[in-house]
Amino acid sequence: MSRIGKKNIYYNKLIKIKINKNKIKIKGPLGKLNFFYSRFILIKKNKNYIIIKTKLNNKFSKSLYGTTRSIINNMVIGVLKGFKKKLIIYGIGYKININKNIAELYLGYSHIIYYNIPKNINLLINNNKITIKGIDKYKIGEVADKLRKYKLPEVYKGKGIRYFNENIILKEKKKK
Repeated sequence: MSRIGKKNIYYNKLIKIKINKNKIKIKGPLGKLNFFYSRFILIKKNKNYIIIKTKLNNKFSKSLYGTTRSIINNMVIGVLKGFKKKLIIYGIGYKININKNIAELYLGYSHIIYYNIPKNINLLINNNKITIKGIDKYKIGEVADKLRKYKLPEVYKGKGIRYFNENIILKEKKKK
């Protein structure tokens, strides 16, 4: 069985948890999240802990065991503290503006790229740095990946959108 799945999930008094059939609802100071889990997983709630077990002892239920625990743990952390990811726009003339719920990306193309910001996600811009904040870790990663794919860092000068701590290995210029 999964070592991660065996660990109990601790939560404090600020978080309220409801478990119905195959759905868990977690509500905290920053918001609320829902998750539909597999019928092969059993979730119980104690005073300050969530306990996750498998109903069957087959390979499929064991494969879902650790993943379910990680998702629920991320939900608990998200509604309590939140998550964030940072991106950097690197290149001359590259920038981003936000109007209402739409991000306008100027990335050296002949046109402006418009991106609709999903609900419950905040984009904060400081010069060429983008900070993506929210309570759902999956959605934050998805938004960061979509923004990055509009202009991947190129290999000669490194221009494009990259993660904050990402190391881009540049190719050497051609020699005569």
